[in-house]
Amino acid sequence: MKPRHHTYRRRKPSFLLVLPFLMLLFMAVSTQAQTTPICERTVKANVVALDQVIMYNRLGTVNPAGMIYALKQDVVAIDPLKGIVAGNVRLRSNKRPRPIVLRMNIGDCLQISFTNLLSSSPLSHKDPDDPLSNQPATRSAGVHVIGMELVGTIASDGSNVGVNPPSLVGPGGSTVYTLTATREGNNLMYSTGATTGGEGDGGTLSEGLFGSVNVEQRGAEWYRSQVTAADMAAVTVKNLDGTPKTTPGGQPILDYTKFRMLDVNNNIIATDLNAIITGPNTGRFPAGTYRPNAVEPDRDQVRSHSAGMFPPESVPCWGR
Repeated sequence: MKPRHHTYRRRKPSFLLVLPFLMLLFMAVSTQAQTTPICERTVKANVVALDQVIMYNRLGTVNPAGMIYALKQDVVAIDPLKGIVAGNVRLRSNKRPRPIVLRMNIGDCLQISFTNLLSSSPLSHKDPDDPLSNQPATRSAGVHVIGMELVGTIASDGSNVGVNPPSLVGPGGSTVYTLTATREGNNLMYSTGATTGGEGDGGTLSEGLFGSVNVEQRGAEWYRSQVTAADMAAVTVKNLDGTPKTTPGGQPILDYTKFRMLDVNNNIIATDLNAIITGPNTGRFPAGTYRPNAVEPDRDQVRSHSAGMFPPESVPCWGR
C-alpha cells in the first residue's frame, strides 16, 4: 500500500496583520465615544487662583503666603489703579479664605473658566526661624479634578504630563476646563503645577490651593446654609405692614430662592463648604432616587450636606 502524501499550502498571514489594526480602530472609536458625553446641562464657574493671607486660628497663627481658589466675583484689586491683574488681588472683605466647593448634578457638564492671578514671583514668609518657608517657585497653575471625566480633549485635564500638550497657565493666563460626572460623590480639585516644594512639602496644595467638586443626584437643588443674620432678614417674607410673615408655629417664612447657589444662567455664585440639598422644586427627591439604607432610612428628604472631604469640624483654621 502506497503511503499518502499530503501537501499543505502555507496561508498568507494577511488576516493576522489586519487584526491588530482593526482592534486599534475599535479602541479609538470607543474612546472617542467616551470623551464626547451628552451634557444635560452646563454649569459654569469663573474661578481664579490667588495669593491670600490665611489666618489659621484666633491665637494669631497665620500663613502670609497662602494660595487659594475663589470665584472671580469674590476678589478685588489690592491697588485699584492696577485693576484685577496677577499679583494684585485679594478676597473681598466679607469673604473668608476657605477651600472652594463647586457643585453639579449627575449628567451635568461643569465648565470652569480659570484665570491664574498668582503673583509672577513667589512670596516669602520672611520668617527667620523658617528660612525655607517660601511659596513654590513654579507659578503656573490650573484645575485638575480627581475622578471626573474630561469633555473634549486632554486640555481639560489641568496637567502637564508626558507628550500631552500642557493645560496649565502662567500668571495672567486663562483657560477653560470642561468636565462631566456620572455618579454622586465628592472629588478633590487641586493644581498640578507644583505638587511638591523644594523642601519636599506639598507644594501649592499645602499652601491652600485645593477644593472639591461635589456631584449631587439628578434634579438636586443647592442652597446656602451658612448665612448671617442680615442675610436671613433680607430673605424674610414680610406682611404689608412690614412685619415678618410666620408659620403657625411662629417661625419666620423665608424666600429661600434667594439663597440659590446657581443663578438663572447656571453660573455658580456661591461656593460654601456646607449647603442645603433638596429635590426638584425645593422638595423631596422622587421615591427610589437612593438605594435603601438602614443607617439613613429616609435619604429622599431635604438635608444639609457638607463637602465630604472638608467637614466643618476639620476646618477651624479657615476662619469659621
